Amino acid sequence: MVRSQTQRRFGALGLLLALCACDNGYLESTTTIESICTADWRFALLVELENPARLPIDEVTATLESEEQCFLESSTRALDHALYSCLEQGGGSYAVLVRSGDRTWNESIDVPADDCHVTKLQKLTIQLK
Repeated sequence: MVRSQTQRRFGALGLLLALCACDNGYLESTTTIESICTADWRFALLVELENPARLPIDEVTATLESEEQCFLESSTRALDHALYSCLEQGGGSYAVLVRSGDRTWNESIDVPADDCHVTKLQKLTIQLK
């Protein structure tokens, strides 16, 4: 059987790792990782806008550590209702800002989190009057 250069390198690497991991013929204890924080995107907030006057929405943002844009998920054909999603920045009190022309609406909401991610998606309803 002819082995490629890559197979020989991995074979040698495996042997080296096996030799380093053993101490007097026994494997050393391994370190367990209790929690792994992932880098996947998660949402912290759903912001529901009730907009009976059908005002044009310029932007919706959420701020914990920095001001971040929220994303339009859905709106009704009549534009009197819209739903925005806001990405997590950790747990804590988020300030939500809605802008329409020179008008603004501010609300805050607490978002629970563990050491890594938001633990419960929160929903905030804002009535634009």
